[in-house]
This record gives sequence, C-alpha cells and structure tokens, in this order.
Amino acid sequence: MEVRGTSGTIRIPPGRQQVILASLLMEANQIVTIDHLVDALWDDAPPSTARTQVQICVSRLRKSLTSAGVDTPILSQSPGYLLRVDEPMLDMQVFTSKLAKARALAKDGRPADSAALLRSAAAPRPSPSTAPGGTC
Repeated sequence: MEVRGTSGTIRIPPGRQQVILASLLMEANQIVTIDHLVDALWDDAPPSTARTQVQICVSRLRKSLTSAGVDTPILSQSPGYLLRVDEPMLDMQVFTSKLAKARALAKDGRPADSAALLRSAAAPRPSPSTAPGGTC
C-alpha cells in the first residue's frame, strides 16, 4: 500500500496501521467505529488495550499524512473515525466511476467507447494522487 502526497510517496508496511488505513479508505467519508477497527485487527481475541492501540495508530497515521504533505484529515467522530476523501483521490472510486460509465456506454450501443473507458479504468493512474498513509 502506497500513499502519494505533495512531499512524495510513503510505503505503508503490513501491520496495524495498514489495516486501519485500509478500513478507513474502504469506508471513505463514512464513520468507521472503533469496534470495527478492533475487530479488523484482532478478530476474536483483542487485547485489553485494543482501543488505545487503535488510537495510537490513528495518531501515527495523522502524523504521517502531515509529513507526506497529504491534506486528508482523519476526523474523530463518535463512535470512531472518519477519513474525509475527495471522490477522485482514491483509485477505487475512479475505477468504480469509470466502470459505471462504461456500462452505460455499452447499453447505449457504443461498445468501442465503452472498451476504451474500461481500458483506462484498468490502467495505472498517470498523475500522482493524494491519499493518506504512514506506518504504525
């Protein structure tokens, strides 16, 4: 997992922070509960310090975002966290949008345009995008 900000690219190593970031990204612009994050990290047997460990990882994510030059806030919103992300910032959102448009083009009898859009949806994004990240 990588994050590109104005100060460069940060690699997100496997571990708790990557799981938390992925959870927040999958639910971008929606509140992700601390309980959900605890379950994502520890399945059946979270430690007694699980909630504190989530808070520490979120704090480190915030610091990493700032140092990478990413202007994407992780907000504390009861009962958890909200990652505010503009629609075109996430590759997943760009892909989903292009896929929907390609399907509409195919239904309108424009298979060549649909195929071209599908190819662009599957291609790597050429310009740096900004999304959050760091290590925990």
